Amino acid sequence: MNRYKPGGRSQASATTLCQKCLKKGHYSYECTASQQDRPYTSRPSRTQQLLNPKLAPKITEASPTTEAAK
Repeated sequence: MNRYKPGGRSQASATTLCQKCLKKGHYSYECTASQQDRPYTSRPSRTQQLLNPKLAPKITEASPTTEAAK
């Protein structure tokens, strides 16, 4: 639900990933999954990433600035 665009669908693309339920196609503020349905993914802390560089997240090529310039 978008309060600024009543009755309209969100601008989420098919590749948009929800940070709550990890499913594609909607933003996290639009997520309707209950808390029991959401998966738990453990992630290394920032200290663990600094001590062991293999745990650091991989940087992707696609960045918001390059897509916005198109």
